[in-house]
This record gives sequence, structure tokens and C-alpha cells, in this order.
Amino acid sequence: MLGYLDFLFLSYSGRIGRLTYWVSTFVLALVQLAAMFALLKLSGNSLAGLDHATMAREAMVHLVLPLAIVTVIFLYPAYAITTKRWHDRGKSGWWSLIGLVPIIGGLWFLIELGFLGPNDYVNQYGTR
Repeated sequence: MLGYLDFLFLSYSGRIGRLTYWVSTFVLALVQLAAMFALLKLSGNSLAGLDHATMAREAMVHLVLPLAIVTVIFLYPAYAITTKRWHDRGKSGWWSLIGLVPIIGGLWFLIELGFLGPNDYVNQYGTR
């Protein structure tokens, strides 16, 4: 089981299907949200009663920075999952950059990875 999780979340090689893509993306998002809520809970109400300038500085140090670090940590496994799904479509993981194109890129990303089936059963990225 641990070997499969390593493959799924840490490896950039291989292929995964739509169901595995959706489930692993959902699980990863839930774990990320749980980590963010835990950080927010740990910070507590430490910002209450502070003036605006101090509150802004404290919010940056105690809230924004830790949440940004959690987000960056979760980018690696999210990109690993996405890359394997692109491989299943017969494309390079670099196609993930299409998501940076406003509106159309995100829509293309969703349709291509979330709804379209595999390109070929065997392609240059291997078999499923």
C-alpha cells in the first residue's frame, strides 16, 4: 500500500486513469484543508485587540506565511498526480502549464484530465 502511495503522490512516471485522478485529487485537497484548519486553530484568536498595523504584521507572520508554506508543500504531490494523468492522455506533464491561461486553460485542463479517457492503451509513458 505504501508503495502505491509513493507512486501516486511522489513519482512523476507512469499513468493513472480518471477515477484515480479524481479520488487522489479529492483526498489530497481534504488533507491540505485539514492541515490549513489545524494551523488556523493553533493560531487561535491571537489577533484580537491589536491595532490595524500590528494586526496586519501579525497576520502575515502567524497566518499567511504558514498557509503559503502548506500550499507549496502540497504542490509537489498535486503536480505528480496531474503529470501521471497527462501521461494517460499521451501528453507530457508540461501540459499542466495550460492551466495558467485565463479561463480557457482551466476549462481545457478540467475537460482533458477530468472527463476524457486514455489516448491509447500503450503509449510512450507505459501501460496502466
